[in-house]
Amino acid sequence: MLAIHSAAEEIMDPLRPAHCCREQFPVKLYDMLELADVHGPRWTDAVTWLSHGRAFRILDEREFMEVIVPLFFKQTKIRSFYRQLNLWGFRRLSKGTDAGAWYNEYFLRGAPKEMKKMIRIKIKGNKGKKPNCP
Repeated sequence: MLAIHSAAEEIMDPLRPAHCCREQFPVKLYDMLELADVHGPRWTDAVTWLSHGRAFRILDEREFMEVIVPLFFKQTKIRSFYRQLNLWGFRRLSKGTDAGAWYNEYFLRGAPKEMKKMIRIKIKGNKGKKPNCP
């Protein structure tokens, strides 16, 4: 049987209680991409890592938003999902063979600990919003 360890397990601070924080967007995204391979063509035809593991591509927006995203995220619109990608520092590649894929230098297949370096861009006007962790 194939054992899947979540990215959250890889990067959790051992001194922090597991219930302290909600999983952050990049961790959920990483887990989703890893599980896509396990779930087979229905998922990998919608979203997949690129072969080099430094970026991922959404191949079928409708299938992605209807079948996969609701299992991991609250977003119901692809624009909201893209906004989260941008806020977490992902950039959509526009040239070369990887055009259309999403890239972040700290979001790498097989290296979930690198996600600790990712920082969400703060939005002005969210001063009253509580942080995920104390």
